[in-house]
Amino acid sequence: MRQLLIQVPRGQGDKVLDMAKAHQGTNLARFEASDTEGKLDFVIAYVPNRQVEQLLEALDTLHRRDADCTLCRTGYEYRDRNGTRRFIFT
Repeated sequence: MRQLLIQVPRGQGDKVLDMAKAHQGTNLARFEASDTEGKLDFVIAYVPNRQVEQLLEALDTLHRRDADCTLCRTGYEYRDRNGTRRFIFT
């Protein structure tokens, strides 16, 4: 699963939620926010890795300003046989 943070113009957030659901998105949330360019909707979605590219392509179909999207890295820590801390990022 990959976490995506998506910013779109105000009023487009529900469309983004629908797109994320169509791409097996889970833990979906939408917030009203603002940035230096004005009001926007901020969407958080977790999408299976195999669906990320298709969701990004779907987001390209939005009108007006393009969606700003951040893919968050995920990772975890473990200790190897020698007790050394290791980190894996995906």
